[in-house]
Amino acid sequence: MSRLVHIPETLSEIEDSIVQKNEQLVWWLDKLNRSRKNSLRHMRAMHVDTVRSQLVELEQARVEAEEKALCNIA
Repeated sequence: MSRLVHIPETLSEIEDSIVQKNEQLVWWLDKLNRSRKNSLRHMRAMHVDTVRSQLVELEQARVEAEEKALCNIA
């Protein structure tokens, strides 16, 4: 599966990316909700779907990074 988003190396960078993607999601959802033209609604809905997919990947990367950090501590 190809990645839709760059996965940073460190846990803090991953968390920063998640915060940034959440802000982008809010922005695109606002744009989508204000759209009246079907063409704009479709394009903005695609952006929302893409950002949500990127968030899922970042959340999975955060879980993996947390597990890796726990293994390094033990």
